[in-house]
Amino acid sequence: ETYDFDAPVLVMSGGEDRWVGWENCAELVEAMREAGVEASFRLYAGAVHSWDSMLPFRLLVPGADGFAKCRFEVRNDGTFTDLNDGAQLTSAKAIERAARACIRTGAQYAAGDSEVRDASVRDVVAFVRGLGYGQPETERTQPDF
Repeated sequence: ETYDFDAPVLVMSGGEDRWVGWENCAELVEAMREAGVEASFRLYAGAVHSWDSMLPFRLLVPGADGFAKCRFEVRNDGTFTDLNDGAQLTSAKAIERAARACIRTGAQYAAGDSEVRDASVRDVVAFVRGLGYGQPETERTQPDF
């Protein structure tokens, strides 16, 4: 598969995110690497959905659709494949059926996590600095007024 960009990529995910899931992200990063893209993956163990938010408590969202088991591939030629069973999806109806089959409705957790959020900010800064951007400025003294 080809990717229509050549910039390095950083993908971050929560290890306990059952709403979206991290497995597909890890597979995508591996596919990008195999295609020659400089891609990195960070998994934050124990973090649930919305770990980077300011939500101050763990929220159980009833009736939420979880997409962690949905695995589709869209090729450059526009064809869809359901990676769960290898089926070629040739119509909008077939895509809709496959999506309905993989969505898990139920309660999903969301929660901000200040430790993970802080770690992710450090990881993004390190990633961007590793590209040569945002080098630390020299320490400036405060004016003496």
